Amino acid sequence: DRFDETHHGIDVIFGRRWGYHTYLALNTGYLQLSVPDEFKAVTISGSGTDRLPSLGFAFRYDTRDLYQYPRSGMRFDAYLAQTGFSESLNFVRYGIDARVYQPLLAGASLALRSAFDLSQGQIPVYGKTFIGYSERVRGYFNTRREGDNRAILEAELRFPILPIRYFDLG
Repeated sequence: DRFDETHHGIDVIFGRRWGYHTYLALNTGYLQLSVPDEFKAVTISGSGTDRLPSLGFAFRYDTRDLYQYPRSGMRFDAYLAQTGFSESLNFVRYGIDARVYQPLLAGASLALRSAFDLSQGQIPVYGKTFIGYSERVRGYFNTRREGDNRAILEAELRFPILPIRYFDLG
């Protein structure tokens, strides 16, 4: 209850789309993270405040038929991000996320995903990756795991209970 983590920052993203399916972005940012004095040991600087400049890029190739509930196509994401540029604060995070959607009979589809988030350098406690929160495993919604790296492999057989419906309110 006494732990308050304060974030102040800015991110600037320069992106470009090549055609309908391909997107490339350059990210630059700065984050100042502060914790109360009694918890300053969790920061890399040891002062209770870490200043984190970052630079990275992201690539996406996306041919899915629907954004929310795809039945066919694929999506491939790759990223690389450097955070901190000093001896004491310097780590790299990179990863891929590949998803394939294959239609089957009677409106069913097979969804496959493999995602890897890897890191190099000393990862601060606030830079960990998680399974839980926004990246959940079906059937384990209340389970949370943290670490420097993360691997996710998923296979789903999807079938519609109700057809997709569109409503025009105009």
